[in-house]
Amino acid sequence: MTRTTEELTSTISVNIPWVKGLNYKMNLSYTEVTSKNKSFKHEDSEVVLLGQDWEGIGQTPAYYNLSNANGSISSSLSTNWVIDNILSYSRSFGQHYVSGSLVYTRDSAESSSESYTGSSFVAAGNTLLGWHGLGNADNKNFSSPSYSLHTDVGYLARVMYSYKDTYHLNASIRRDGSSVFGQDKKWGSFPAFGGAWTISNEDFMKGISWLNMLKLKASWGMNGAQTISPYGTLSTLALAKGGGIANYYGGTIHWGQKLSTLGNPTLGWQTTTSWNGGFEADMFKGKIHVDVNAYQSATTDQIFNRNIPVMGSGVTNQKATMGQVDNWGIEINANSTNMKT
Repeated sequence: MTRTTEELTSTISVNIPWVKGLNYKMNLSYTEVTSKNKSFKHEDSEVVLLGQDWEGIGQTPAYYNLSNANGSISSSLSTNWVIDNILSYSRSFGQHYVSGSLVYTRDSAESSSESYTGSSFVAAGNTLLGWHGLGNADNKNFSSPSYSLHTDVGYLARVMYSYKDTYHLNASIRRDGSSVFGQDKKWGSFPAFGGAWTISNEDFMKGISWLNMLKLKASWGMNGAQTISPYGTLSTLALAKGGGIANYYGGTIHWGQKLSTLGNPTLGWQTTTSWNGGFEADMFKGKIHVDVNAYQSATTDQIFNRNIPVMGSGVTNQKATMGQVDNWGIEINANSTNMKT
């Protein structure tokens, strides 16, 4: 078996000279994995003689156990690449700090594979060619080649503002598209907003000596997830023998086709909308850090198999988006530094 992996990563970063704080960065990664497997098992080394035929006069290839010889050849290729284009800006103006970024990203995952096998070389009479001679096998099996392509594209805009390192605001909007979804739902938009108040910076908090930092925070946002494989929204057909529909004309079998999977072009992004609120605190000169978060989220447009009335082809279910899952809870993290050396 031979497996080859090629990887390429590259980063370009340019500070725009005529605009202070403006930077352009491009990240590129590329991976290609090639796999080839060739194997062959020759006939048994021991010859089975005919009864009383000690000189092998009546021997035929079948008695050399050529029926046990077999081999296979398989290969696969997968290619993955990601390109990120990031335009960012950050600048301080006195007690004001602003930053923002624009992101354009694309990625692709492509794979293919094929294999074929051969067994029994009685008619060929020998296996001298090894796997090079699989075409001479009595029994040949060529599997259907597989192919898959998954592409994504995304746009992101984000802005952050801080005043006196005390009042913080941020907002973002993301627009994503994926080839795995139905024709009507390939794109999804996911906004998010957040704010924080470092209340320990206020004058009325200066008298609390044991409290070094206290920040109150709250956020709301949406995010999307892909929960379906490529081509999962399309209808599929069962062809040839796989369809199981045989028609006889003139003593010859003519295989038909039938619907095996009913597609759904309305399948799209699974979306989670969540609220978060809490606080962070450092106490006793940083020896104790506490982070408390309360959250509530709702996940919609989950993809399930739904039962449908039986169709003429025998299809009894179809993928559909339905249902909602609600989650809520409180997370508490506490860390302490008891000794420093």
